[in-house]
Amino acid sequence: MSLSIGQLSKKADVPIDTIRYYEKVGVLDRIQRSENNYRVYTEQTLNDLLFIKHCRELDISLSDIKTLKEMKAEPKQACTKIDNLVDKYLNEVSE
Repeated sequence: MSLSIGQLSKKADVPIDTIRYYEKVGVLDRIQRSENNYRVYTEQTLNDLLFIKHCRELDISLSDIKTLKEMKAEPKQACTKIDNLVDKYLNEVSE
């Protein structure tokens, strides 16, 4: 499935400017462009955007979201770093 930025924005309920910003700062992967230079988004992009949106609703920083995404891409690494990150946010919520 291919989505335009407008369709992605509606499905994720995220403003178009926010999607562009997430791409610019590297939280959302750079998107392929079509022959006419339009961004072409996929179901995976939608899933990533929904994950980012959920993290932001939990007040997780963009820097930490990047870290989480990097860890997700390498599932065989030790979980210590992600455990520490999650503990940090759990402590903040508890306070």
